[in-house]
Amino acid sequence: MKRRHLLKYGTFAACGYGLAACQNLPAFKNSVTTEPPQPQPLMTVANPARLGRPEKTKLALGYAPTISVLPWLVAIEAGFFEQFGLEVSLYKQPNMAEVERGLLESRFDAAITPFSLPLMNQLKNPRIDFVALMQLHRHGGVFTLSQDSWNNKVRSSIDYTNFEEFKRDYRDYVRALPNRSFGVDSLYSTSAYLYRYWWAAMGFHPELDIELEEFAPSELPHKLQAKAVHGYCSLEPWAQEAVKKRQGYIGYLSSEVWRGHPGSVVTTDAGWVKENPNTAKLLIAASLMGCQYCQDSANAEAIAALASEPLDTHRSNIQTVLDGRYFYGGDGDRPISRKDSPIWFDLGKRLKAPDHANYCWHSHGIWLLTQMARWQHFGLTSYPDNADTLVAAAYPNDPYKEVAEAFEIKLPPDPLQPEPPFVDQRRFMPDQPVRYLNQFKIRT
Repeated sequence: MKRRHLLKYGTFAACGYGLAACQNLPAFKNSVTTEPPQPQPLMTVANPARLGRPEKTKLALGYAPTISVLPWLVAIEAGFFEQFGLEVSLYKQPNMAEVERGLLESRFDAAITPFSLPLMNQLKNPRIDFVALMQLHRHGGVFTLSQDSWNNKVRSSIDYTNFEEFKRDYRDYVRALPNRSFGVDSLYSTSAYLYRYWWAAMGFHPELDIELEEFAPSELPHKLQAKAVHGYCSLEPWAQEAVKKRQGYIGYLSSEVWRGHPGSVVTTDAGWVKENPNTAKLLIAASLMGCQYCQDSANAEAIAALASEPLDTHRSNIQTVLDGRYFYGGDGDRPISRKDSPIWFDLGKRLKAPDHANYCWHSHGIWLLTQMARWQHFGLTSYPDNADTLVAAAYPNDPYKEVAEAFEIKLPPDPLQPEPPFVDQRRFMPDQPVRYLNQFKIRT
């Protein structure tokens, strides 16, 4: 297969990985006798010219080594960026702090960040005007527990009837620990805020009773093996890495704490969008193509082969996240059928229409503000009076709206929506954030 581009990393070394570079997606070899699933055709823009000519054609994009980069790896190799007139170089950073630094120093035109990053930069003094162009996926966070937890008869969420049963076992285990150190791949990601929410729902103050330490994503399995932490919150493939090496197992998925929660986003600077409005739309369009490819489980084997080296992990750790056969570990691999973690692209199947995976809901930003205020992060001691302004600045949906219309994707009429019950059965209503915040007894 012809390589469309070479992937460039921060060292400026180049290396390419083969993937079918066409929209009539390939069937893959399968060692079993049953027929492999057939790839689905992709939605695209019939006339890319309607999105305009790119003001800037050569883009430097940053990322940390998690599965969030998969749509971009696909978009390079399958020629989706090229289809929209863009030439892209990807620059791998060890952690999210370095990705953010690359954006601050204008070394990257855009980067993959947590959904929370544009919003938290709106709160800084001086304010940093980062914006999210689109979501790359929903869900994706995993709470990995140590193998010692399993040996002490703590099981995965799927082994319990409800959260209360899990809470009883895990709370007793944690209370008996000589120290309570746990890891996160980014202290202020959406997954990390859900990790805090999960801890608080079990009766622990995550800022006082638990010590959360930030490590590079790829370091977390090693920290677990060395018993420097008793568990961690991360994006994949780093939970699967621990399962594969029998260092830990899946305790909870972030999607079990909040169904439909935001994942990673394409982040850039508001000034960059103003200077390059067409380029921003074309970047969104190519990313949407990559997201569609990732959603189709028939492509899991090809994507895993493509991404193994950039993510520096065995391809099986990637494939299991994509093909619906998710490994929970604890006692062997324990493959469980799951097709919702993450959700890369969805039009009314796993998410209720007109919700879809790539739209940035303002209500998600409002929820994050309640949690930032709950733990008094970024100078917030109460819910901010200018919350609507902050959220609208961090998540402007106009560029995405134009691209969605070109793809004939129906958008929600309102950027606010009530959320389904969280793991503690609380409901979040975006029009009542202060009332919601005041429900919580455990807070800073």
